Amino acid sequence: MLRAAAQLPNLPADARAEVGEALASLAEREAISAPLATALADNDPATLAAVLRARPVAAGPDRELVTVFTTLADRLRDAPPIDHRFAPGTPRSADWPAIEAHHNFLGPRTDEAIAATGRLIANPGTAPGAADLDRIRYARAVADPGIGKIDTADPFAFEAWLRLRHAQLVGHRADHAPGQFKLLNNLVADYPHVVRTPSRQVAATLHAIVADLAPRVPAGLWRAAYLYAALLECHPFADANGRIARLFVNRQLAAAGVYPHLRREGKDSSAVNATRAAADLEPMIDWLAAGSHYAAAVDARWSQRTVA
Repeated sequence: MLRAAAQLPNLPADARAEVGEALASLAEREAISAPLATALADNDPATLAAVLRARPVAAGPDRELVTVFTTLADRLRDAPPIDHRFAPGTPRSADWPAIEAHHNFLGPRTDEAIAATGRLIANPGTAPGAADLDRIRYARAVADPGIGKIDTADPFAFEAWLRLRHAQLVGHRADHAPGQFKLLNNLVADYPHVVRTPSRQVAATLHAIVADLAPRVPAGLWRAAYLYAALLECHPFADANGRIARLFVNRQLAAAGVYPHLRREGKDSSAVNATRAAADLEPMIDWLAAGSHYAAAVDARWSQRTVA
C-alpha cells in the first residue's frame, strides 16, 4: 500500500516524504530482524551491534532535543559527586527480581501485592496473560547477571543493548514491535503537547547524546540519570519506553554501588518535564534518590521474609 501510494502523481510532497520514511523504516526492520533474533538466542547484543555499525544512520539527530541535552551536559561538566544522596548497598532479598518487577508497573505497593507478584514469577502456570508476562519477563531480566553489562561509551553497542533488552521485555507483545524502533512518532498520553523525537531521527539522536554529549557528564550516577532522561525524552520505541529506561538506569545504579530505584507511587513525568524545560537534572536526581532509599527500606523488610 505504501509503494502504491508513492506512485500517486499528485501526492503532496510532505505525504510523499512520510511514505518514503515509512518504507525506509520497514526496510531497516527487515534488515536487522535476523541479527536481532541471533542476539536473542545468544542473549548477547554483540552481533546486532556489528550489523548496526555497518549500516548508515538514516537521518540527522533531533536538534531540539540535542540542544537541551547539550546545555544540560555543559552545566553538569564540573558537578560534584552525588553518591551520598542514594542508599548505598546491594539488595539482599532473594525476592529482589520480583520486588523490582512489581514496582516497575503501577499498582498497590502493599506486601500482599508484592507477594502475589512473587508467587506469579515463581509459578507462572501454563498460560499467563500478557500483563503477567510483563512482570515475569521483567523479573527474569533483573535476575540475569549479564544484563548489567552496558557499554555506554559506544553508541552502536548502546543501541544494540536497548533493542535486545526491549525485545526480551516485550517479546510477547507483537504490537510493541519488540526490539524495533518506532515506525511513527509517538506521544505520551499525559503530555500530548510534547513532541518526541521523530522516528527516523531516533538512532542519530541517541548516537549524538551517547558519543558526543554524555562523555561531558561526570561518570557514575550523574551520567546514569542523564542517559535515563534522554531515553525518556527520545522515546525510541512504540511502547514500553519507561520500562526499558528503568531497566537501564537501575542496572547503572547497581553498578555504582547504590540501591536501584523503586517507584513508590506516581510517575517521573514532572522530573522529566523539568529536565526539558529548564535543562535541570536536579529533580530527576531527587526522584531517583528517593526511590533508592525506598528500595533499601523495602529490601531490608523483605530480606526477613519470602514471597511464599
